[in-house]
Amino acid sequence: MKKSFSIISLSILIIFSFIISGCTKKEEPKQEVKKQDTITTIKKDLKETDKDVVSDDVKKIIDSGLQKSKAKKFKDAIADFSRAIEMNPKNPDAYLYRATAFAELKKNRDALADYTKAIELKPKDYEAYINRGISYYEMKDYDNAISDYNKSIEINAKNENAYLNRGNCFMKKKDFEKAAADYTKAIEFNAGYPDAYVNRGDCYYKIKKKDEACKDWNKAKELGDAGVEKIIKRFCK
Repeated sequence: MKKSFSIISLSILIIFSFIISGCTKKEEPKQEVKKQDTITTIKKDLKETDKDVVSDDVKKIIDSGLQKSKAKKFKDAIADFSRAIEMNPKNPDAYLYRATAFAELKKNRDALADYTKAIELKPKDYEAYINRGISYYEMKDYDNAISDYNKSIEINAKNENAYLNRGNCFMKKKDFEKAAADYTKAIEFNAGYPDAYVNRGDCYYKIKKKDEACKDWNKAKELGDAGVEKIIKRFCK
C-alpha cells in the first residue's frame, strides 16, 4: 500500500521519500506506504499571505528556512522558522513549515503542535489538516488521522490526497471496503494517480477480487510505477 503525502512549498516542493512497510502474510502482496508529494502538497506562496501578517523581514527568514529544508538541513530550518515565529507569532505559514521540518525529523508530537497552531490561525487550510493527519498516522493514531482527513474533505471535497491518505488509515484498520471506496474517489479526481491504483489493488486482493486487483496493478504499471511489476509477476499469474 502506498501512502501519498504532500508537504509544503513556497515556490519549491519538498517531498518525503521514505517508505513504511506494513505486515502481510507471505502469500499476499507486500504493503508499502509511500510518502508522496504530504506529507500533502500545500501549494502556497508567501506572496498570497496577508501583508499585515508577513513582513519583508519575516518573509526572508522563512525563505531561508525553506531553502534549508530543501537541502535537508531540517534543524537549521527549524531555527529559522522559530525566529520567524518570534517576530510574528500570528503567521500560520511559519508554524506549518516548521511542522513539516519536525515531521522530517520524526518529531511528530512537535509537528502536531505546530500544525494545530497553524490550523488555529487559519482554520480553512485543508492541507494543514491533511498534514496533521499524516503525523497522527505516523503515531498509529488512525482515528484522529481519519478525523483530520474528514475535515480536509469537508473544506475541499476534490483533493485526491485526502481520500488516498484516509484510505490508508482504513487499510490499517482492515476496513478494506472503505479503503477501496476512498482510493476509487482519489482516482475519480486524478485518473493518473498510480499510488491509488496500487493501493486499491491491494484492497481488492485482500477481499478476494484477484482479477480487479491485477487490473489495478497493471494500470499503475502503465502509469509509470515500476515497483508494482514484482507484485504483478508474483500474484497475477
